[in-house]
Amino acid sequence: MRPITTPLLIVLLSTIALPVLAQRNAEDTRLDHSHGFAHSARKPHLANPAQSDPFQFILDRGIHIEDHPNGYDLYAAKALALTATCPTDTALPCGRILSSLRFPFVTGAMYHAAVPARVNLRGGADELWWEPTLHCVTHDTQRRSRYKVSSGPTCTNIVDSETQQMEWLIGGRLAGGGPDKPGLYEGWIPVTITMGSQTWVVDTAVTYRLHAPEKVCQLEAGVGNITISGLPIEVGEAEPGGKVDIQPTTSTNTALELGGNFSTLCGEDGTDSGCPTTITAQTGWVRIMAASSDTWSLDVEAVTLEVTTGSEGHGSDAAWTWHVGYFDAGGRGVRIDTFRSGSISDADSPYFDSGNVAHIFLGGHVTIPNNWEPHRAGYSGSAVVSLTCS
Repeated sequence: MRPITTPLLIVLLSTIALPVLAQRNAEDTRLDHSHGFAHSARKPHLANPAQSDPFQFILDRGIHIEDHPNGYDLYAAKALALTATCPTDTALPCGRILSSLRFPFVTGAMYHAAVPARVNLRGGADELWWEPTLHCVTHDTQRRSRYKVSSGPTCTNIVDSETQQMEWLIGGRLAGGGPDKPGLYEGWIPVTITMGSQTWVVDTAVTYRLHAPEKVCQLEAGVGNITISGLPIEVGEAEPGGKVDIQPTTSTNTALELGGNFSTLCGEDGTDSGCPTTITAQTGWVRIMAASSDTWSLDVEAVTLEVTTGSEGHGSDAAWTWHVGYFDAGGRGVRIDTFRSGSISDADSPYFDSGNVAHIFLGGHVTIPNNWEPHRAGYSGSAVVSLTCS
């Protein structure tokens, strides 16, 4: 695959300063795009129609799962993992059955609910099995609270106050894992609710959509270019050479490491403790977007620094060596590569956030020869950052 490239400008080493680098049942099965829920076409019915009104229970929504291999936040609220527990505050992918306020519950009576062990899901290129579970929930309108009473293939609820209502959440899991091919898989779960001699059956739709994985490799570069300003070099300095090192860090500003003849102009201990406070540095960085299934590599080409206005005089260029830093996916903080110049790949396991984005921090060092001629115009170079995905 052709690599994605983008130029990255760096500006380095100036004598004074550098350039700054609740739904009712429908008549037909349909997918409500405005809410993203599958609604049942089948009305609740009774085992014995003469026992009671079939509209005592309402299917508010069916189970609707959106599974995307890229892990986009857009589908987080409809994730398959949520159907295993159906938390009352984030139970969007789970189905829900409500009761009609026209038919109050019988106080003190036990309402039993049950689902079959498995139901078939058809569609796409595979045939799946769904293992449903139930969660009996009590809604206390006076205390403004909702809590689960019991859960499992069967559950039991009881109303002990006129201020309480009941509802049922329907979840579950795919039996034997997931499908091999993307597609839409649909089926029905008969939820049986029994109270005394009365029995109701609410057919609940379940839809599972597996999206195809996407290649999402993208590169953003050139934001936060590397700059150094205020180096203690004076025009006419006999031997202004030395080493300047910028460590790639999570901060845009970092302390300079100065070596060689620069140390004589700073602290005697070889640190920058005695350097002028005007010395500043800024690290560079790029952003990568990639899916967990992608194989990728990021490379930053070598840089030769020259006088900003063009080569002037003998020894007026030097090579910049790249170092890269990145958050480690294992939670061990920031790792800095000082062995491979300007390269990183998926094998390094950088941390990607929930949006599949990784931040790569750029730094490096340049060793200035003693015969480098200081120029007020500053020295600069440019590099091309390449991201290759497969």
